[in-house]
Amino acid sequence: NPRIEKISRIAREKEGVSVRPINMKKFWQEVEIIKTIYNDAWSRNWGFVPLTDAEIDHLAHDLKPVVDPELVLFAMVEGKEVAFALALPDYNQVLIRIKNGRLLPFGIFKLLYYSRKIDAARVFTLGVMQKYQKSRGIGPLLYQELFTRGTKIGYSWGEFSWILETNKLMNAAIQILGGKVHKRYRIYEKVLL
Repeated sequence: NPRIEKISRIAREKEGVSVRPINMKKFWQEVEIIKTIYNDAWSRNWGFVPLTDAEIDHLAHDLKPVVDPELVLFAMVEGKEVAFALALPDYNQVLIRIKNGRLLPFGIFKLLYYSRKIDAARVFTLGVMQKYQKSRGIGPLLYQELFTRGTKIGYSWGEFSWILETNKLMNAAIQILGGKVHKRYRIYEKVLL
């Protein structure tokens, strides 16, 4: 998309933003950076509760085997990580083929075989520290990078995770990329007593 490419170019050239992939050799150090960014980026979102060390370690441990290092990106300003994006291969395409939901004894073979045929990625999360959210074009730059890298890997489409309707910046960036609302989740509340 020419508009996103322009925003990305400005972010790189005029705002000094650079992008790098996760370093899997320093995985646990990278997880600490993600935790810091995440807790800052979402601190003003409705219902936000900061991730504890135990929670982020548990998530990281579970996600590490399925992470594609080309799809876990950091945006940096003046050598400091200020944002991250995490996209994962859409393993739902594989899991739906395992009829009984069990990997053993035969489901593992289907998992291994169909994992090579995944053609989609899911943007699990993207966070930009509060200080950098309204300037520099960091969100659109990360989306553009995920799109470019995902296409090179062989993904033909992608899906974004939950994005609040009130998150105007991220929703605008996704629309510029050509994304459309595919699903809408609602939360209802009722006092029981």
